[in-house]
Amino acid sequence: MATSNGEDARGLREWVTVVLGCSVTFLFSYFFYGWAAMQAIFEADGVYKEVCPDEEPLCSDRGSRMIFLFSVENTVICFAGTVLGIAIDHYGPVALCVLGGMLQGAGLLLMGVGNGDPSTTADTLFFAFVMSGIGGTALVLQSLKLAFIVAPRHFALVMATANLRSYAVLCFLLSMCLAASWHGAPSARLSAANRKESAAATSEADGLCPRLHGLTVRQQLPTIEFAFAVTFMVTQVFRSSAYLGVIKYLLQGLGDDENVYMQILTISLPASPLLVYLFDMSLKKGGFAFTFFAVLLLGLTWNITMLLPSLPLQALGFAAFTNFRGLLFASFFTFVGHSFGNRTFGRINALLWFCTGILSLLVHPCVEISKQWTRDLVAMNIFMLALCFPALLMTVALSFHLCRNPGGDINVLSSKPAEAAENTAAA
Repeated sequence: MATSNGEDARGLREWVTVVLGCSVTFLFSYFFYGWAAMQAIFEADGVYKEVCPDEEPLCSDRGSRMIFLFSVENTVICFAGTVLGIAIDHYGPVALCVLGGMLQGAGLLLMGVGNGDPSTTADTLFFAFVMSGIGGTALVLQSLKLAFIVAPRHFALVMATANLRSYAVLCFLLSMCLAASWHGAPSARLSAANRKESAAATSEADGLCPRLHGLTVRQQLPTIEFAFAVTFMVTQVFRSSAYLGVIKYLLQGLGDDENVYMQILTISLPASPLLVYLFDMSLKKGGFAFTFFAVLLLGLTWNITMLLPSLPLQALGFAAFTNFRGLLFASFFTFVGHSFGNRTFGRINALLWFCTGILSLLVHPCVEISKQWTRDLVAMNIFMLALCFPALLMTVALSFHLCRNPGGDINVLSSKPAEAAENTAAA
């Protein structure tokens, strides 16, 4: 069935899948990135306490071990994205829903049955977070396919919306419901999108469609779109992950002994979904280049506040970081999905996660080198700030490229239904 503006009608089943998929992703994926609060809980439970003298329970060695645990988990997430990104193109989102629900549920269950013994809890947490990292990545990747089963004008909105025992059971049950919901019409939509992209690759372009749709991965790699994607993701995801890994240590050094500011950060982190509408409007009205410049501006703000030895100013950094991280993932995965299409979406993401995983290995070594050079995190913060510049240069290059190829921008896609409706009325 077609609507008056030329789009295929998307039924209730597709939107149920979208809502369920976004809910599962929001509830059960990457809660590990609330690391500052989790680190405080681990410290209160005595994890790694034995490495510190009794008179200094929050010593530097203990903080380093916590950061190492964060770094290992972050690396697992990145490399899981590599493997599962390839898997979703071959096996589809249903398989990843089942895998993600089982592993995430098992990881949550393992966290819940820990006996609190510092000599064993650290190892238990390590394995629990590895399972959770793989399971959470599987659930996130299936959610990134949701935008392909709705009308094109909703593409950016869905992408933006989608980036303990009883909790574990809820995770498992909802994931199984999501897997069942993917069957039928939603999966058929993905197959239809593949066929449409394949046909577009062999037909004459109308100048309003992304030029890479329907091409093979090998053909898509030597392009400005992929060069931008790998540069922006590797540098900005590293900065985001590093911030979450070291912020507890930074706040502690500024005098946040009672974890007051850490709690403010923890409360602010889930707030980004409240701004989904603004993220959607930024993409639809401003386009990719405008939105990525906004991401970099927010990134500069929180990074600069980290260099200022003022605890109250860190609250400004929290606000900037919350919006930076939300807009980063919302805009970036919208860009990847729009630019490369559904056929190669998983494999392109796999390559991006692999490159990101390699750089994520440097979080812990960079922290240790910074401590040796400046006895604090100043050198680390300067390095994180420097990573803005290659991303800025590639954003400028992308801006010029989109001026020459307007079909590659999301605001062109968003305006096409309205243009089609106007043409129909005129006829």
